[in-house]
Amino acid sequence: MANRTISNAGGNWKATTAWVEGAVPTASDAVIATATSGALSLFETNGTTPATDCVCASMVLTGYANTLTAPDGSSVNVYGAVTFATGMTIAGTGMLVIGNGATTSTITSAGKTWSGSLTFNGTGTKTLTGALTIAATFTNLANCSTLGNYAITTQNYSSGGNLTIGGTGSLVVSGGSFNSQGMLTGNLDMTGSIAVSDCTYGGGTITCVSGTRQCSGTLSISGNTTLNTPTANLVWDKITVSNAATVTLTANTSMSGLLTISAAATITPSNLTVAGGYTGTAALTVTTGTLALTGGTVTSAGAITGLITVSGTTTIGNLKLGIAMLTCASGTVTVTPGTTLTLTDTATLTVGAGLISWQNVTQTETKTITLTNATMIRGNVTIAATKVATWDAGIVYLGGTVTFGSGSGSLSGTSVITPFSNGGLTISIT
Repeated sequence: MANRTISNAGGNWKATTAWVEGAVPTASDAVIATATSGALSLFETNGTTPATDCVCASMVLTGYANTLTAPDGSSVNVYGAVTFATGMTIAGTGMLVIGNGATTSTITSAGKTWSGSLTFNGTGTKTLTGALTIAATFTNLANCSTLGNYAITTQNYSSGGNLTIGGTGSLVVSGGSFNSQGMLTGNLDMTGSIAVSDCTYGGGTITCVSGTRQCSGTLSISGNTTLNTPTANLVWDKITVSNAATVTLTANTSMSGLLTISAAATITPSNLTVAGGYTGTAALTVTTGTLALTGGTVTSAGAITGLITVSGTTTIGNLKLGIAMLTCASGTVTVTPGTTLTLTDTATLTVGAGLISWQNVTQTETKTITLTNATMIRGNVTIAATKVATWDAGIVYLGGTVTFGSGSGSLSGTSVITPFSNGGLTISIT
């Protein structure tokens, strides 16, 4: 590796006179500076055309006391270490690209802000020796990770590759835009008014410090995640939990779109309000707080355990409950014809206003179901084989049959079961 030293005259990157050795840096050269090195700009030799293909193996500017200018449209790709100096100035809105392939990079910012945009490239680890600030956009192109307990602060973030923020470090996005198609793992802080698109998140803490979020995409969670919204100033659109994970809410949280649970998940301890519907193919446990479903279509093949309220204009399809209290509180709650409510554990069904009309009800375990107020079952009730079902309180208007699987099991309790006009109460043994 040959050194390329910024000359005392400085000048344009692509001019040989800008370098003590009289040669423009290549990908195998180390760019260095001295205390007397002149100002350097990322221009072609003519001094007016931004250079778009500047490259070097490393750029260590220890002791540099002049100005590095990256004009708009220019770029420099540093494969390895990047070191700025406390006495230097960084100007311009050009691009700094750090990394290439598996090459590792150590980044020493010396408290300086890169005045343009910065891109991480390559899979090599990027080690921060201090906080790194980017004035414009931070882009991550490949799967890589950072080391060092320091923050990367940027106005905008865009990622097609996976990025892991190590230790107690964080990615801070302030007042711009956020879109992570690649998986981000680690702490994420958002401040100011940010337009948030998709966020693929592998786990950590997402903190919304201040300002307003416009979340138009999906938060896809695949690891244990804390959503820290201390001022309740964030409304997510859609949230998907795609891997077994615990989602910790530090304050009551709202979302305007669909909540999807495709792997066993836990939500704790605050309330989550969902306006766009719920789809669950795996189990969801709600501890301490309440899952408030205020609109859309609700279906769940995985059991929901905890406190659930349904209100607004909501349609319920097939639904499975574990140890749960389901309250249909207000609004227009419609149960889709042909669907089944499956009760796998002790549950309380509360009807606040009007009459909730279930199509079919299946109970799979020996448990007590508490009915508050009146419930209509248009179709059939099925009690699983050998199970003893106890239904207490309330009135059940039944339009179909009660069936005990395999000729055993029973249904008892204080609930009043009343046939309604389109069918009588029939007990059948199968």
